[in-house]
Amino acid sequence: MHNTIYIILILALTSCTKGGSNDLTGMNLLGDIKSIHEEKRDYNGELMMTKETYFTNSGMVKSIEFFYPENQVSNKSINHYDFRDRLTKQDFIMNDSLMLTQEYLQINPNKDSLLAYDSNGDLINVAVLEYNNDKQVVESKLFDLQKDLIYSETSIYDASSCLKETRIKSLDSSSNGDIYTYSYDSMGRIQTFSVTNSIDKFESIEKYIYKTDEMNNWFKKQIISSKGEVIAIVTRKIEYK
Repeated sequence: MHNTIYIILILALTSCTKGGSNDLTGMNLLGDIKSIHEEKRDYNGELMMTKETYFTNSGMVKSIEFFYPENQVSNKSINHYDFRDRLTKQDFIMNDSLMLTQEYLQINPNKDSLLAYDSNGDLINVAVLEYNNDKQVVESKLFDLQKDLIYSETSIYDASSCLKETRIKSLDSSSNGDIYTYSYDSMGRIQTFSVTNSIDKFESIEKYIYKTDEMNNWFKKQIISSKGEVIAIVTRKIEYK
């Protein structure tokens, strides 16, 4: 998937929480949390990525920063909200340089129009996001400036409001036809994640094993292949208020 497209459609949360009063709830996090530091390492213990997430006083994501030590790249997103904690704008920064700005224009309670501008302030893409009654994204469509559809995601939720499946259509052959499928444990954490492609007949399956703290938030996650091999480990330090 192109990085630009990923940024445009960044709102889709793989959560298992109906509605959710804020991002902490939507991310299945318990307690009054200020920030989370994550490290992802491969099976040899080599650092693959770090992730820093900061939350506002009302539990919304304030900023997220990814750092990839292999190529020394930092990607950061900064969120802006109105007085009702509704997301109105996102700034995306790469290695301290502003790369993209997204503005959210509410069409109605179940639909947003999303405008993406480059670092010069020029409009480059337009997206439409549609939500269900639980404020979860059910369809995302990305258009170029000629109003031609270049990418779309359709998401399906189960009776418990858990994201069950996402289907991709794209002009990019590397992601076109992808189907993401999720299953969850009793706590609403992702238990398995699979990617299949109806065009290339490709399939990838990951399973997850968690260790949790006294607040029942996970601090260690093992990522296991379909063959039962540990392919990566994610650890995180949660700073509570």
